[in-house]
Amino acid sequence: LSKRRVDARPGYNLVLTLDADIQKSAERALRWHKSGAAVVLEVATGRILAMASKPTFDPNILSGRLTQEQARALYDNPYHPMLDKVLQGSYFPGSTYKVIPAMAALEERLVDTTERIFCKKYHEYGKRSAFRCTHAHGPVNLYHAIVQSCNIFFYHMAERVGMDRMARYARDFGLGSPTGLGLNAEQGGFIPTKAWYNKYMPGGFRIGHTLNSGVGQGNVSVTPLQLAMVYATIANGGKLSLPQIVDRIETADGQIVQTFPPQIRRRVQVSTKTLRLIRRALQGVINNPLGTAYDARVKGIAAAGKTGTAQVTKRGKTARNRKEWRRFMDHAWFASYAPYNDPEIAVVVLVEHGGSAAKVAAPANMKIMRDYFTQIKPRREAQASGTVTQTNASAGL
Repeated sequence: LSKRRVDARPGYNLVLTLDADIQKSAERALRWHKSGAAVVLEVATGRILAMASKPTFDPNILSGRLTQEQARALYDNPYHPMLDKVLQGSYFPGSTYKVIPAMAALEERLVDTTERIFCKKYHEYGKRSAFRCTHAHGPVNLYHAIVQSCNIFFYHMAERVGMDRMARYARDFGLGSPTGLGLNAEQGGFIPTKAWYNKYMPGGFRIGHTLNSGVGQGNVSVTPLQLAMVYATIANGGKLSLPQIVDRIETADGQIVQTFPPQIRRRVQVSTKTLRLIRRALQGVINNPLGTAYDARVKGIAAAGKTGTAQVTKRGKTARNRKEWRRFMDHAWFASYAPYNDPEIAVVVLVEHGGSAAKVAAPANMKIMRDYFTQIKPRREAQASGTVTQTNASAGL
């Protein structure tokens, strides 16, 4: 064998779309929660600016032989630190999903903006009244049903639209299949159909399955990244992007080898008028005093979004102790974008077993919005214009 010395040569650098400051903000937003996820996207391009999954772990311990204690901490932890919750976590979306039957009903001309449905806190299905709302809202139209998150209104919409049409609109927005990011064995969530229930459920399909699906329960499941893509698509006027985490490849001295421009998967089959109506209602969720996220609003940030409190166990089930009680708590979601009149970023926060979305997920989500619009974006703009020094521009939040 030759003993000739071969000098090392620097390889290429992979430049990601992730923004370190926004990533820190997303991780801080989850600081007080044991388990959850956050993702931030550019609305216009689908570029991922931050992805946070909690709890996390030190990857250095995987470089050697794991001790029994380390293995138990990773694999027996009930909060699943080895799971990338942004891409691999598949959850009931709860009321964040209501935009799907809303758009389907509008597009199929099954409802108009003036129709009011009376919410008396429960929806009668046969001889049962098991399908309930948080409280009696009285007569509500589509706008107020989204703003106040009225389940009764969306039980009616789900019945009118039907399971399979609802599934068709959900899939048009990318739900039910991986987004195409191609990272970490990404999951595709699940969107049920009548045929699936007839094949796999004892007794087959029943209208109750449709009612549950209409409020993001039953067998509907999504990943946080999928949900962020849905809200980015609503915000940008109907362009479903391919999410992107690699911006470019460079040589060691900064020469660009390859760039990865944004790609559009498709334009969704929803009219501009319908998307405008949905955006108006999502704006009301945060800015209307009746909105479920009104208390989480941040002065000066014109955001729109939707709360989602997703039930994870059957009603009436009781915990034997406090540890088990937390496992029965609802998942808390908030999906948003801002500014609502010229959207730049979409943010989704999930707090596993966090309880009330309005009290838990919405404030965490708006913390990310606040950091971006009041600190990160102004600092980037000042740095680009040369009005601040590098030292100031890189200072911590």
